[in-house]
Amino acid sequence: MNRLTLTCILAAAACLAPFAADARPTTPIQFSAPSAGIVLEFDTSARSAGMGGDAVAAFWGDGPDSWANPALLGFQRGVRLSRFSSELVPDFSDDIKIRSESMTFGAYGLGVLLARGPASGTRLDFGEIPIIDGDEVVGSFSPRMRVRAQGVGLSLGQAAEALLGDRLPSPARRFDLALGWTVREYNAVSVSDPLLPYPQPLVRESAVVHDLGLLLKATPLDLAAPGLGGLRLDLAYGLSTLNGGDKALRFGEALRPLPKLHLRGWGARVATGVPPAVREVCESIGAAWLADSFDPLLSFGLVGQKGNPGYDWTDEGQLVWEKDDGLESKSHGWELGLANVFFLRGGHVESWGDIDGDTDGWGLGFRLGRVLGCRYDKATVPQAQGLSDVERESFSFFLDLLALRAMASDR
Repeated sequence: MNRLTLTCILAAAACLAPFAADARPTTPIQFSAPSAGIVLEFDTSARSAGMGGDAVAAFWGDGPDSWANPALLGFQRGVRLSRFSSELVPDFSDDIKIRSESMTFGAYGLGVLLARGPASGTRLDFGEIPIIDGDEVVGSFSPRMRVRAQGVGLSLGQAAEALLGDRLPSPARRFDLALGWTVREYNAVSVSDPLLPYPQPLVRESAVVHDLGLLLKATPLDLAAPGLGGLRLDLAYGLSTLNGGDKALRFGEALRPLPKLHLRGWGARVATGVPPAVREVCESIGAAWLADSFDPLLSFGLVGQKGNPGYDWTDEGQLVWEKDDGLESKSHGWELGLANVFFLRGGHVESWGDIDGDTDGWGLGFRLGRVLGCRYDKATVPQAQGLSDVERESFSFFLDLLALRAMASDR
């Protein structure tokens, strides 16, 4: 048995620890140790990954990342299809991959997430893992995990503006409160224990968890700037609890918690639009949509985020959920946007699991007015010390029928 095969087996065994039939622990489990539903820990956004993994308060741009904060669904517009892919641990095996596909629908401050059915949700595949008995390969299995989700978010500020229009007082337009809720269904398929003799019956486990999120946003600066299309500064603070509920997976006497996370963070963004002179030229040739395509002309955002896992075990072996301030992730990042076409990103993340390193990324896209557009994002993120960095990529496409109707009415 070569080293790569052994590594693959041990990696799969660690990630699939919820299925190991060992005795129930009576001491607290460290979150960095294997926990059930590892796929629930992965933010499936290459854009966020490039900014240090920060997304809980990154409210701006086309398609904010609602994985970290379902309240960001309130800032979705139109119909958006997003796809994401990444190798999990390329130093171990090229076969261990995570993929995700989701759809969002948004208008008037109300957003809906659909990551099931036509949009397949998130899937973690470990490839074909050999089962070894001594020096002999006696079989194989293909463990996998899947998460399907649906959620809803509401931006009270955007909803009020849509309902009241010009009757909404100007000071009220400078503040917003968004709320969100997501239900996620976790499913996994494996064998009881990859280190036990083969053959074994397949084990299927499932659980339902809930995400809750909140975002407070303020606009302290929104004014005209000479030669520029205005100058705007937005600030935000976000909170979320992911995989909430007292859920754990049980196999025989073994009980493993799902990875509950508490996230909190801030975001700030300054942006300027297309200069009025350029917009007037576009309008004079009947192409006002062209100015909207490159708006904002220049933007710069900063984000910071902290995270804590929630877990604990009582002396009686019963599972309870608590926030643990002793185990924390810290990260920060930035994004520079040029003409709403090219994006540069960077950041730094420190987290449990011996992760401490820089992130970077870029994005390239184009938007036809405010009606439709697409974007490709790529990021490089660190793993545990001693492992190679991992590349993640995503592609998204959106169509806003309300914007299309507005553009047609302006003609």
